[in-house]
Amino acid sequence: MDELLTIDQIVDAKISEVLKQHPIIQEAYDYIEQEHSARQYHNLNHTQDVVKTAVRICMEEGISTEETVNICISSAYHDYFQGPDHEEKNANFVKDKMRAAGYKPKDIEEVVGGIKSTKVDGKLNTRDTPTNNIEKIIQDADVTNFGRGDNIALFLAYYRELMGKEYELDEISRRKAFLEKTISIFKNHSWNTKSAQSLFEKRKLKNLAILEQELKVLNTPV
Repeated sequence: MDELLTIDQIVDAKISEVLKQHPIIQEAYDYIEQEHSARQYHNLNHTQDVVKTAVRICMEEGISTEETVNICISSAYHDYFQGPDHEEKNANFVKDKMRAAGYKPKDIEEVVGGIKSTKVDGKLNTRDTPTNNIEKIIQDADVTNFGRGDNIALFLAYYRELMGKEYELDEISRRKAFLEKTISIFKNHSWNTKSAQSLFEKRKLKNLAILEQELKVLNTPV
């Protein structure tokens, strides 16, 4: 008797199926691997992680195959180009690419909306309220590192990408700023889907408690 597949194996099999039918996704992977391999955070690992997590959420939420494909394409292209307002640039790029490949206007519109929904307000660390399943799921999948064990390492990689790869937390003032910023992001965040809430909220709260405790220690006079 065959062993039961793990959830990771089921998700990986689903992604492999989508990739075979939609080579546009592999094209994104190839470009990101070539152009962004030196990035600390927004690299191929991040993109593939968002795709995989999005598919997991789709399965938990009972999302249709068509919408799942659109979410995969949105996830694959949401960080295709980098820089100011890259979400708009990526949305326009994938719109032309999907049109040339013969995708339906409805699917193109959904993919474009998904990519644009990942834009973050730099001052408030918030995103626009999602209007459909695709926007809800890609927003959740893009930040599931909040609710994972490697959270601190990923946040540090993110800050190093912003401030330079030599960025370290060796100074107390710098460490405090890192913790305060990260805690603020956590507190301003909420999940869009019940599945993400179930899968990641418990660990997210644990990560938040760890961050707050460390900040408390640093703020305690010696």
